[in-house]
Amino acid sequence: MPGCRAPLLAVLLFLLTSCLVTTDEDAWRDGSTAPDADRIDQATGDGPGRESAPDGPVRDVLPGDGLEPDGPKPDGPKPDSPAPDLAPVDLPPNAEGNLPQGSACVADALCQSGYCRDGHCCDTACAGPCVACNLAGKEGSCTSAPAGTDPDNDCKQDPVSTCGLDGTCDGAGGCRTYPAGTVCGTTCASSSASTVSTCDPSGTCLSGGPTDCLPFACNSATGACFTTCTSDAQCINYRCNTAAGQCYTKCTTSAECQTSSKCNPQGKCV
Repeated sequence: MPGCRAPLLAVLLFLLTSCLVTTDEDAWRDGSTAPDADRIDQATGDGPGRESAPDGPVRDVLPGDGLEPDGPKPDGPKPDSPAPDLAPVDLPPNAEGNLPQGSACVADALCQSGYCRDGHCCDTACAGPCVACNLAGKEGSCTSAPAGTDPDNDCKQDPVSTCGLDGTCDGAGGCRTYPAGTVCGTTCASSSASTVSTCDPSGTCLSGGPTDCLPFACNSATGACFTTCTSDAQCINYRCNTAAGQCYTKCTTSAECQTSSKCNPQGKCV
């Protein structure tokens, strides 16, 4: 039957191929052999064109070990993030050169007058000694400081012996000299008298006449009369009543006399 040979050969070839594939797959599954490199596993999709796994043990990638997906990170601190925009500073109402005279201020530019003096918008530059723009009830007006005061410490103080500046203002925008009659020096004219010098209106220290110190003595260290006593040496004629700190001015017994041992009936030491 020549016409039946071709189909018969095809059947035999199909059976032979099936047996070879089955035997090869069974051997690969039990580990005795590996599958052909060009055979595609329908269950896993492995086959030509798929990369095989690298040799060696598999481990986790740790941060900082240089194996991150993006490569090693640069050394040094992270760059600073951009600083946020600063909020605008709120100026007080009527600021920007519009603050009226007498308003509290911190800068010339805030005032309508252009002058911020002593913490207030002032009507003038208010320069010079012994003037201020913050006197009570006159805030905003440049005013002379009252006599005997010095709110801005403008005036120096000279020694009183010179009858110069006394360290305060004169009430007219200047520094005051020591007033006339101020004691500018003392000297002992005698053991019982002191010479006192005073400032005259022109600022000159003038010597006056002797001043009687009785019953006290003249203090040679200061040139002035003692005004209290702790010993008889600070008194003239009479002794010191130490309990009262005063020199006796009359006697009742001779024990109260210093220059004489006798007290007369009039209460004087003779």
